[in-house]
Parts: sequence; C-alpha cells; structure tokens
Amino acid sequence: MKKLAILFLALFILGMPLVASAARVSAQKTESIYVLDEGDNFDGNLWRAASNVTIDGKVAGDLFVAGNKVTINGIIEGSIFAAAADIVIGDGAKIFGNAYLAASTIRFSGDVEGNVYAFGSSFESSDKAFVKRDLYAFGSTVTVHGWVERDLRSSAQTAIIKANIGRDAQFYNVTGLHLENDTNIEGSLIYRSDNDAQIGENVKVNRVEKQKPITTTAEQEKQQRENSIVAWILSAIYGLIAFLLVALLIVIFFPNKIKAISESIAQKFGMNLLTGLVVLIVVPIISLILFCTLVGIPVAIILLVFYAVILYVGKLFVGIIAGKYIIDKFCPKWSEKTRLIIGTLKGAGIIYILTLIPILGGIIGFLATLLALGAIWTERSRFDFVGPEVKAKK
Repeated sequence: MKKLAILFLALFILGMPLVASAARVSAQKTESIYVLDEGDNFDGNLWRAASNVTIDGKVAGDLFVAGNKVTINGIIEGSIFAAAADIVIGDGAKIFGNAYLAASTIRFSGDVEGNVYAFGSSFESSDKAFVKRDLYAFGSTVTVHGWVERDLRSSAQTAIIKANIGRDAQFYNVTGLHLENDTNIEGSLIYRSDNDAQIGENVKVNRVEKQKPITTTAEQEKQQRENSIVAWILSAIYGLIAFLLVALLIVIFFPNKIKAISESIAQKFGMNLLTGLVVLIVVPIISLILFCTLVGIPVAIILLVFYAVILYVGKLFVGIIAGKYIIDKFCPKWSEKTRLIIGTLKGAGIIYILTLIPILGGIIGFLATLLALGAIWTERSRFDFVGPEVKAKK
C-alpha cells in the first residue's frame, strides 16, 4: 500500500505541471479571475481554472484548482489539489482532508487535518501553520515553521527548520540543514548529507542520526550492471509472454477485424503510413484541447486510454499479419484456424524480438504502429465490435 501511495504521488508530481499549463490556456480563453467570496458556499467538488483563483468561502467537498496564482483562505471540507506558479494557503484556511500542492512557490499558513504534500522550487510555512498529520515538503529551499503533529519528510538543497515536530524529522537528501533556536523535535532527526546540520541554541531533539550519501564501489557497480542485465532479460521474457497472450486474445475474439486490417495494410500501404502519422499527432492535440475545456476531461481521459491501447497493440497487428502470411505460404494444408493461431504466435514473437534491437527495433516498431493506426482508422467503418454476425434465415 505504501508503494502504491508513493507511485500515486509520483504521478501527481509529474502530472500537475501539465494540468497547470492546460489551465493557463483555458484561463486565457474563459476567465482571468475566479473568486469564491467569504460567506459563499459551494456544495460538492469544485473544479476551477483561471489566471488567479481565490477561495475565501466554503467548499463542501474536494477542491481542484489550477492557474497562475492560487490563494486559499476559506474552509475546504474535503482535500485540495492545486497546481500553479504561486500557491498561498492563508492563515484563515481550514482543510479537513489532505493538501496536494505543486507550484514554483508555496507559502503555507493554514490548518490541515490530514497530510500535506508540497512540491516546488520553494516551500515556506509560517508560525501559524498547523499540520495534524504528516508534512512532505520537497524543493530547492524548504522552510518549516509552525506545528507538525506527526512526521516531517523532506528533501532540499537548503532546509531551515523552526517548528514543533511531534515525531521524527527525516531529510532524504539535503545540502544545508539549519535548525533554528527553539526548534522542538519529539522524535529523531535523521538526515543524509555531506555536511553537518547547523543546530542552534535551545533546540530539543531526542536523537540525531547523520547518514552518509550513498556511494558505490567498482565491485558494486559491476554487480549492479549484472543485475540490470538479468532484470532486462526477465523483463523481455515477461513482455514476450504478455505480447503473445494479447495477440492470441485478439485473433480469437476479433478474427474478422484482423482480416480487415490485413487487407488494408496490403492494399493501402503508403496511405496507411501517412494516415497513421496524422492520427499519431492529432489525437494528443485533441486530448489537450479537451483537457483545457475542463468539462471535456473525462472524454480526453477515455480517448487517451484507447490511444495508449492502440499504440501497444499496433505493432502486434503487423506481427500477426506477417506471421499469418508466412504460415499461409509454407503450410497451406493446415486448417485456417491452426494457421491463424500458429501464424499469430510466430509473427508476434518475431516482431517483438525485432523491436528489442537498438535503433532498428525502434524504427520497426514505429513504422508498424503507424501502419496499424492508419489501417484501423481507414477501416473503422467495418469494425462493429458488437459480437459475432448472425446469419439471416432463408
């Protein structure tokens, strides 16, 4: 569960700058300022993108905001997800869930019942800041004042701490760590750095543990290379098995579609390459436009999911077709079903192994994907996907 949470946070960090950029484009097209005034209530989850977003009222749900500057001074009964160039959580802000913040500059003075996850160039919490659970702060400069009821987790070039920490303070990597006067850490201070922490007067901490940065010897590097090779081989074998299983499922459930794509690739090779290139470029642009409209986000997500699936199975289609052609030519006496299954396994295996070759494999995979994209688009009218055909009674 912990690894899953870390994965989610990583995706959130990577995705939020893109959402912020999309929100800025949307803000230019729709509105430059959005304000939920003090005393106003919004029932349910609030989604808002604008150049400047200010929330002084009450949101009875989760808050999703993005823009150039986001200012929160109101009450959020759920969690907050914010991405901006500048985020300000004022001392009047009360957040009953978690706070997920991604920005260049984050200034935090609010009261959060859950955890705070802050990612940016600069993070600064004031003396009035209160985090009832854990604070995760990652940036170039991290300044923590106020109260953290449980743990502080951070990584920064420079970290300045003058706060009350209810349990441990851990810095995964830090260049300069400064504990100012009257800092109180009920648990342990654990940090990884080349430099000693600068600890001021009247600082209370149960235990201090300094960890050296991880270094590797020549023997360790050799072992890592060997492990990487083994991991690559195992990954390739796993990928091949998965690729073959997907290929079998496709030919079992959609044999007519395979035939349509095969005929299209054989008869319209050049046209399918060009069409596939257009589809490859246009679909992400359409998805980005839909994201910018906000209301089109669900449609954009569904479109991207189908797009990703087709990109994965694209070269698989070409492998199936190539394998079937080989079997049909050299083993014409086999039954059609046998030729289809054996050809699928052989062709999919060949195309997968070819795509593992450096440079050449990338070119082959790219061209195969373009061919499949073009053929699927060209023959889309022949794909009913509603089930097997039912013959009419005479």
